[in-house]
Amino acid sequence: MPIDNRTVHILKRGSEDALVLGETPQLDTIHTLHEAALSLSQTATHVVVDCDGVEHLGAWAVQILLALKIALAGSGGGLRIAGASPPIHRYLALAGVSEHLPEVSAGGDTCPKQC
Repeated sequence: MPIDNRTVHILKRGSEDALVLGETPQLDTIHTLHEAALSLSQTATHVVVDCDGVEHLGAWAVQILLALKIALAGSGGGLRIAGASPPIHRYLALAGVSEHLPEVSAGGDTCPKQC
């Protein structure tokens, strides 16, 4: 089930799927991220979350991404982050989850350019 709206896009790039966050997930639109994560958990193995341009990830967004990572790990896959800003890095570190959501590369490169 493809998800494509102003806040979340799913793109297929080679052997990885990209979950592109078009803007900072807000509580009133978090259902779109949840739907995309559910879809990817059933169809994907390796996912890169493109955070380029996202200013903040709230606890609810991080919770959804961690659940997606667990689901992907169950099928031998994984989840990585791309394009995370310094505030997102700090938030993930403070929340104690940065080691569970590794960065694809430093410097803000995003999956759509690399995959």
